[in-house]
Amino acid sequence: MAPWRQLPGSPDACPRQAVHVIRLSLDPSRLPDDSSDLDLDELARAGRYVVEPPRRRFRICRRGLRRCLGWFTKSLAREIRFASERNGKPTLAHPKDTGLRFNVSHSGDWGVIAVSWERTLGVDIESIDPNLDGAALASRFFSEHERAELLSLPPEDLQDGFYRLWTTKEAYIKAIGLGMAVPLGSFSAAANPRREPRLVGGDVREGPWRACGFQVAPGVPGVVMWDGGPAPVCFWDAFAGW
Repeated sequence: MAPWRQLPGSPDACPRQAVHVIRLSLDPSRLPDDSSDLDLDELARAGRYVVEPPRRRFRICRRGLRRCLGWFTKSLAREIRFASERNGKPTLAHPKDTGLRFNVSHSGDWGVIAVSWERTLGVDIESIDPNLDGAALASRFFSEHERAELLSLPPEDLQDGFYRLWTTKEAYIKAIGLGMAVPLGSFSAAANPRREPRLVGGDVREGPWRACGFQVAPGVPGVVMWDGGPAPVCFWDAFAGW
């Protein structure tokens, strides 16, 4: 498990050279549904969810994102404004010129926000489905190299290996901001869940890329990826009320 700690009293105590991963509980039964910080676009996006639990989790996650970015930039959450980069990846429009980058992922009752200064980054978490046939999905969507490495793992590592591949590939795709425009089989990641995640070949853009695997909670693995050189990764619990 990652060494999750409480955020310090001030963002000035968060090392600027580090990559920061903040963990949010999205459990609708434990958290108030306060949407006062959200803008009209976020409320409209929440309304597209057909049923209430996912809709409420989305609102809680967006509220947490705003309060997190507001804390790091010493701004009010409701004053945060978003824009899109040329490839559609969300970016911080206000406050301007902070150098702060971010990426978000949520799955089930958990969300994470990755932030860094002057680094391109992506993060992905996935709740493990014990009924999912990872080998079958890998044969359809992953590269030949990945399929071979995955099937070479001991049986007890097969499920974790599949999710290591999935989260690593998603973190990379989110980092470059191209989404499903990048075929999953066009690049390869390492499958061994007992080693640090990494890209191992294929059509890899920009970089060099570094990555760190973590566990949000039992059964919820994740990977954060960033460009450039090595960096420490800090794992934080969000403040109560985010």
